[in-house]
Amino acid sequence: MATSLTLLHLTEQLPRLTHRVDRHLWLNDVLRWVRGDRQSSAQAAARLGLLVDALLARPEMTQAWQAWWQGFVTDADATPLLADLGFASRAAFISDLGHRLGMKLLPSTPDTRDLGALFLFLKPEPFDVQWLQALDEHTLHGLTRLVLPQAPTQAPPALQANLMDALTYCVGQVNATGHSAEIRTRMASRDENTRPFHELPMALETFRQALQQGGPHSPQCQAAAHGLKEQLDDCRHAAYTVYSHLQEHGISVGIVFRLRQLRHLVIRCKHLLEALLTHAPVPAMLALLAHLAQVSHDSRSIGSLWAANSHMLAEKVALDTSTTADIATRLEAKGWIVRELLPRRQRALRLTPEGEAVLAEMLPRVVPMYRRLLAPLAPAEQAEFLHLLRKFVLLNEPAGTDPASATDTGKPEA
Repeated sequence: MATSLTLLHLTEQLPRLTHRVDRHLWLNDVLRWVRGDRQSSAQAAARLGLLVDALLARPEMTQAWQAWWQGFVTDADATPLLADLGFASRAAFISDLGHRLGMKLLPSTPDTRDLGALFLFLKPEPFDVQWLQALDEHTLHGLTRLVLPQAPTQAPPALQANLMDALTYCVGQVNATGHSAEIRTRMASRDENTRPFHELPMALETFRQALQQGGPHSPQCQAAAHGLKEQLDDCRHAAYTVYSHLQEHGISVGIVFRLRQLRHLVIRCKHLLEALLTHAPVPAMLALLAHLAQVSHDSRSIGSLWAANSHMLAEKVALDTSTTADIATRLEAKGWIVRELLPRRQRALRLTPEGEAVLAEMLPRVVPMYRRLLAPLAPAEQAEFLHLLRKFVLLNEPAGTDPASATDTGKPEA
């Protein structure tokens, strides 16, 4: 029989939490208690304030918290949470779809050092963003006393190192995206627009040296951070010139997916910079956690991925309006999608839980079926057959389709 969660129960448990799994399960219980019935973000924020006050009220409780916190931060690896959460391991739509299906179907565990994996175990939701943003000054001051009692105006060295590592990885991903052939070759004024990506590593290194030599609050570091932000914006604007190419030659789900990933990477870099430079590290880290909570929720949703890319998929498979409407009507009748009316008489198609279940069941069968159909052909014949098939489709599509895709090798994706 489950124990009812109360403030007294949570504080009594704290001194006995010496193992990783126990610490993480306690954190999960705290979140469940703070969320309550999810009807009021103000009430949830007030509950966290009560817990903070209770931990500061008695020296033995403060000591028990400090032991929990020390064990937590010493054991955990924060870099996957800060750098990787929300980004597909491979920059491809189908890869991200498979990753989201895996998160829905495979169980998560509290027995992990990876804070990214722990974050998924805690199942952050949009309501968490609301109550994190509703915390009052009294609670923020109490949290600062609990987690940064010695230096409340600067992130501790270990956290600075984690933030800097995450920033390095994210900047590296931005740079790699800009230098990838599918993005680089489609930029307008290629030589001019690839220059920001060439200069980005130097801007990062200048910031790193200024941070090490003068600290996050020095004028040199602030100036270097400003330069790095401007360089990131220049990279984002340069990459966006690819959209002009797509409008002229036709849609590409993969390329637009990579451009969206680049945009989110730039946003993540700026959050990490703010957490490094701030004079109020606890509110800055809470703002970063709120951002990550929303990202985590969105990255688990198949419906949001589908909604963001469904119009591109329609163009990719060359369905006309009447055929698309007929297919949508039949899918809706089966209970697999819902259609929502948007402004300007547009409609969004969203997967229902039943539709997600059907997709999860069908997807693993696609590649084996694809391979069985092509099995009678030799590998070179498979490539030639798919190349000619794509060329035939492109030649018979309306003008505006990207002719470069006709040079695809035709190799099936594993």
